[in-house]
Amino acid sequence: LSNCVSKYYVNNGPRTVAKEDMVVFEEVWNQGRWFLGNHGSNVKITAQGNEEDGTITINQVVSGGDNWGFPWYKVKDTSVLEGSSGVVFEMKNTGHIANSTYSGEQIQMFIHMKDGRQYKVNYSVPKSRDWVQIVYPWSTFYLFSSPEGMFENQSLDLKDVEGISIGSNSSDIRTIRNFGVFYSDLDSDKLTFD
Repeated sequence: LSNCVSKYYVNNGPRTVAKEDMVVFEEVWNQGRWFLGNHGSNVKITAQGNEEDGTITINQVVSGGDNWGFPWYKVKDTSVLEGSSGVVFEMKNTGHIANSTYSGEQIQMFIHMKDGRQYKVNYSVPKSRDWVQIVYPWSTFYLFSSPEGMFENQSLDLKDVEGISIGSNSSDIRTIRNFGVFYSDLDSDKLTFD
């Protein structure tokens, strides 16, 4: 990981997941692998991929009201999730944020299961024009909704994942790269503190 990438690790302060401990999802840059229709009625989302540098740029425009947008990556091969410790990605914001007084972007991530269950985690991360690495261990996700009702306490079974969304509650242009999973033990010296 480059020294120019800030790090955010949910619950335990800044940590870095080394590149050799990550597996990036296939074709993250391919906008056809993303479902862009999961958003409020006052939100418009478009995406543009760049195969050369492996990035996807998501443009989200909010015109008021329900301002959440949840573009999600369609996981075709769940075998890459087996034995992993969590999800990781790098993100930077461009566009109007330089003039914004809002210091943090609310990020909500959902895991969409094939049977309709959804698992959720949400934490604020600073908006930045620089790359920020964001790390969410699987243990930070909780059952958010289920066709069986909220009394259900099914654990997260990674072989049943259909997609993973990165939601935002503001108008912005965000670029995502190195979106995938990591395999480090959370107590390992491979996760470094800054």
